[in-house]
Amino acid sequence: MGQNSRFVKAATTIAAAALGMASAVGIAGCESNKPVETNRIVIRDSRYNPPIVKIRYGDKVTFKNEDNIDHTVTADNFATPNQVLSPGGEIDFVPGQPLELLFHCEIHKFRGKLVAVPQNS
Repeated sequence: MGQNSRFVKAATTIAAAALGMASAVGIAGCESNKPVETNRIVIRDSRYNPPIVKIRYGDKVTFKNEDNIDHTVTADNFATPNQVLSPGGEIDFVPGQPLELLFHCEIHKFRGKLVAVPQNS
């Protein structure tokens, strides 16, 4: 096998591994990437349920911790509610514009996504 073909084989193997990792790095507990239309995200079993939510911007979404341990709602990319939610605690967030907000629990590292669309969508 020539050096060029070994390079191609190695590059193909690396690309296949990267694709496998990319598909594995999703949002925990999410079998599909389709958002659920709801104004309530429950934290249970160290997961956001549902993990991907779609709302109209200007509408309120409530995060409620129904787990028996503390969690957070921490934005990956800009300011949003970021406080420790004790068991039973909840926090509201009202996006003022269309956005895709990736968020996570700072304590346990599970992830979620909020998609806020225009009112007429």
